Amino acid sequence: MDVLEALTDTLRPKPGIGGQRWAQILDQTADRVLQLSINLDPTLDPDARRRKSDDRSIWIEPVSGHHTSTAVLAQEEHILTWALDQHMADPKPSTTVDAGRLDLLQHDAARAVAGRDRFVIIVGPAGTGKTTMLKAAVNDPRAHGQNVYAVPPTAKAARTLATETGMTADTVANLVYEWSQPDRPPGPNGGSPPRRP
Repeated sequence: MDVLEALTDTLRPKPGIGGQRWAQILDQTADRVLQLSINLDPTLDPDARRRKSDDRSIWIEPVSGHHTSTAVLAQEEHILTWALDQHMADPKPSTTVDAGRLDLLQHDAARAVAGRDRFVIIVGPAGTGKTTMLKAAVNDPRAHGQNVYAVPPTAKAARTLATETGMTADTVANLVYEWSQPDRPPGPNGGSPPRRP
């Protein structure tokens, strides 16, 4: 995370504090945040291969964050443990997905997505037909009277999924926001009013 950028995005200058003093306050705050953070690229191994451009490990992407918190690491560990536990169960793919124009791998992926597994990961490079596969996977539970919702990370991805698969889609952030409102229940679909294609 770029600490200084995050601070300047969230904090506004206070009246009566000059520009130089405000810059000092931001720098001191950033230093304090970094002291309390965990470095994702520790330099414990002096023989580790490092990039000359930024002196980071060659195994860490140049654009990835440098620091995190113990709370974020604990959340990540909890998610990974849960995901590994889910893969211990026998797969329960759907037996009714229409193969249509799907190839064998797309059909297997669609069956997994439309099945009863609590966690499914589909990986494929651009152009391999992931959206076509997903549309077939979405149509299967719909044919059995079930609703299907998508919660991608961005609004653009939500619009694309809604348009290309016909399912209701909204962002993860909006879903979390709607479920965190103490004064009212979330909208009828678990979030705010759905975006339609």
